Amino acid sequence: MTAVKLKLYEILDTKDKLTLLFSCGFWASQKVCEGLPTFATSSVFDIDTDGSLYPCPSDLAHPCTFDLNNDFSIRLQHDALAYHLRYLHLSPKEYYVKRKPYNEGVMSKVCQHKKTLCNLLQLDVNRFTLDIVYIDYFPKATRESSGFQELKERLTFSEYKAIALIGSFEENKWILANRYIYLRSIDNLSTCDHQDNTDHVTVFNIY
Repeated sequence: MTAVKLKLYEILDTKDKLTLLFSCGFWASQKVCEGLPTFATSSVFDIDTDGSLYPCPSDLAHPCTFDLNNDFSIRLQHDALAYHLRYLHLSPKEYYVKRKPYNEGVMSKVCQHKKTLCNLLQLDVNRFTLDIVYIDYFPKATRESSGFQELKERLTFSEYKAIALIGSFEENKWILANRYIYLRSIDNLSTCDHQDNTDHVTVFNIY
């Protein structure tokens, strides 16, 4: 299944690659950091209890956080130093960084995931601090519009599209995380700092 998903990331267009990534980032899809690549080892869990598909974000009539006409928005790459490792090069127009210091509940998960991250990517656990990033499929301006508010009222947390990344800005190495662990509500961004990235200076290498 992992090989199939990797092939899909090679052949799909930008919109469908993002749909696949955000479906894999749904909280019920994630077994916590079970292996690499994290964007291809999780089970796509995007089906409601009645067997119907949850609405894909790309099918909703609202602007998204990515340039759907640019291949640079999401690309599958080989690690230059470890060619067997694949990563997604992700370039959102904006993102959120969870503010430090983390509270006690988050900190316990951070310590656990930091060790996992270092083991998976062979990083020194003592040489960097763990950063937590949220990327919403919809930009802030879209989410604050009246039309989107009406849509959001019809969506459950399960249907809402956002991903969480844990990793290091310094190393630019990230893994896909269970966003439910760090973000209990789709509106719970008060503990985060909004970062504009329309110039695409910041990109995320997701392993």
